[in-house]
Amino acid sequence: MIPKIIHYCWFSKDKNKPLPIVVQRSIESWKSILPDYEIKVWNEDTFNINSVPWVKECYECGCGSYAYMADYVRLWALYNYGGIYLDADQMVTKSLDSFLDNKMFVGMINPGEIGWGVIGAEQYNPVIKSLLDEYNNKHYIKKDGSLNICNNIYATTASIRKLYNFSSDVNLLQKFDGLTIYPKMYFYPVDEFHPTEDTHAIHLGMTSHYKMISVVMPVYNGEKYLRECIDSVLAQTFTDFEFIIVDDGSTDSTESIIKSYTDDRIVYIKKEHNGISEALNLGIRRAIGLYIARMDADDMMYPNRLEVQYKFMCEHPEYDMITAGFEWGNGKLEKEYFTYDEIDIPLEWFRGGNNPIAHPTVMMKTSSLKSLPFMYEKIYDGYEDFKLWHTMLTHGKRIHNIPDIVTYYRQHSNQSSTNMEKYYDHGMSYAEVGNCIVNAYNKKNSDTAQLTVIIPFQNEGYEVEKTVTSVRGTAKDVKIMLIDDNSNDGYNYKKVAEIFGCDYYRNETNLGVAGSRNFGVFHCTTPYFVLLDAHMRFYETNWDERLVKLLKENPERLITSNTIYFGKDENNIYLNEDGIQGRHSFGTYAASVNMTESGWEYTAKWTGGLLDQNPNAEVIPVSCVLGAVYASSVEWWFKIGGLTGLIKYGLDEPLMSIKTWLAGGEVLLIKNWGVGHLYRNGGNYAVTSTQVDHNQLYLIHLFSSDDKIPVYEEHLRKRIGDVAFNDAKAMLMQNYNKLVSFKKYFFTKVAKHDMSYFLELNAKVFC
Repeated sequence: MIPKIIHYCWFSKDKNKPLPIVVQRSIESWKSILPDYEIKVWNEDTFNINSVPWVKECYECGCGSYAYMADYVRLWALYNYGGIYLDADQMVTKSLDSFLDNKMFVGMINPGEIGWGVIGAEQYNPVIKSLLDEYNNKHYIKKDGSLNICNNIYATTASIRKLYNFSSDVNLLQKFDGLTIYPKMYFYPVDEFHPTEDTHAIHLGMTSHYKMISVVMPVYNGEKYLRECIDSVLAQTFTDFEFIIVDDGSTDSTESIIKSYTDDRIVYIKKEHNGISEALNLGIRRAIGLYIARMDADDMMYPNRLEVQYKFMCEHPEYDMITAGFEWGNGKLEKEYFTYDEIDIPLEWFRGGNNPIAHPTVMMKTSSLKSLPFMYEKIYDGYEDFKLWHTMLTHGKRIHNIPDIVTYYRQHSNQSSTNMEKYYDHGMSYAEVGNCIVNAYNKKNSDTAQLTVIIPFQNEGYEVEKTVTSVRGTAKDVKIMLIDDNSNDGYNYKKVAEIFGCDYYRNETNLGVAGSRNFGVFHCTTPYFVLLDAHMRFYETNWDERLVKLLKENPERLITSNTIYFGKDENNIYLNEDGIQGRHSFGTYAASVNMTESGWEYTAKWTGGLLDQNPNAEVIPVSCVLGAVYASSVEWWFKIGGLTGLIKYGLDEPLMSIKTWLAGGEVLLIKNWGVGHLYRNGGNYAVTSTQVDHNQLYLIHLFSSDDKIPVYEEHLRKRIGDVAFNDAKAMLMQNYNKLVSFKKYFFTKVAKHDMSYFLELNAKVFC
């Protein structure tokens, strides 16, 4: 295992000389994206330059030879400590954790050439030792006084080729015993403007230019104020910047206005119209500056804005983002002063829909912004900045306000900030949105909570975070339990749990939904719980209070909701995520169990309507819960045996529902409560058909009389085939004694009704 250590070399006889911008930018990326890695710098103070002739002679020759010193020192550091060596101008764009399982890794840089700007190795790695030994009798200053200047890329590549007969193909992933060689795009794309999904680092020394600041400005049909805005940016006293203008498909004269400028600092990007978040993210991905300064096309910078903010950021590296004061008016330059004292901005300031930050006053560290799991989110278009500030704060970033007045913020009738109502078609006010987002990131588990939200998942990635955000944003007082069922997608679910104040458990072996839900209820510390899929959305505030009230009235209940369907299009964009379509027209009203006298299949059958004998009732009885969300009491769960007996996945809805009705409880659906459920082709759980068939057999044997079991088994055999049936039956028989024991317990100690009661209820009332 490669340890989490980053090594780099920086030798200089001038201790007071600042690091070049490319090095500053690279190191910032390491700190932001690899916060749990130790960073070791090797220089005159940390490495004995007199230890070997090669290094000593390189140092004596001066700065032009320092790179040759690093050829040895990086190998020495990797051999003695293990870790990952990075050239000082190697910017990291993604976590390097996925490479740590290698014994040693490098990347191709050119056809037939291995790059040595990124090297990972275990401590005391034998390959590194062999490369290091080549310097034992090697001198930088030859006997004739000339220098032993050579391209060590070629020399070291030749040494590796002697050990491994690797291909010259730069696009090939090559794995050998003791060495992995990654394709070129992993660490050495052509430049930072052409990364791919595989790119984890970029060699800035291969790019042609750099800037201290990237001003990023989206524009859509902004002709009215655009020229005034551009002029104010180009007139800055600080000149080391690029000005990225992203035209979001304007149909007015925006493009011609921009192209009328000849200033080479302007970078113009034209795209199809798809909203401000996408335009901003495109501009940020293109940015090459150490810092990003936001600007809007209807505002103006005061001449010293960039100078003031850049100076502060350099003097205060502890901050990831700063905002500043501004003056505002209706476009006629009536100036009203708006700022705060110099202060760190806390999360609580955003409650009630208050946004204390003016977007066009913001300057951010590029590396800090790019280290976030997501930047601007399209679903929040219109208050995308509002959401980003929350994301930054809850991911450990620091935001600071300086009182300097740096921007003129123009108010007019067409700007998005004065037309917020169009962004709240889902029925929530701006204040409600603010409260929900703040609540969503409440890191404290409540001591007064009566309800625990239990969310098992496997490889759900960002959906877990979206689901937890939705819960935290709408529930008044709940605990949340995340059960990671042995995910292997590399997503940092533990971090999500820390951010949102959740209990986090990870199954070291896959337990499936049934096992994970049983585990969750067992560890529940509140009297009530709700089981939830990891791809859900809540729209009603304080829904938890309704559940707790209903469960307190009768803890022998299962309570479920209606379903509001949402999905994703071919571009992975959410459709109907805010529940607009289904707000008053739910996708599912109830469920029953698919049962006939000829054969019980024990599958939940979703229905689009239900005979409602009491239209004024808050809840209606249903045969079966919807598995994506249902609640009960811990006491009731254990009394009726929970999901014990099921394997992995499938049929938990009919099992729990039938047991509840037979035990004298009831299954209820809240009529006017809908929960969003992401529908997609297939799920993320790895489930075999044998496991599902086993669960069918389990229910047949648990609920059927001895004379009916052969009838229903034969029905199942005909439906799934002999091979599948025999496999499932063999699996069932492995724990058959436990099934018999529980069946005896349930029907003698717990059940108040026999199966005829449920069959009648299911057939006559609910289907």
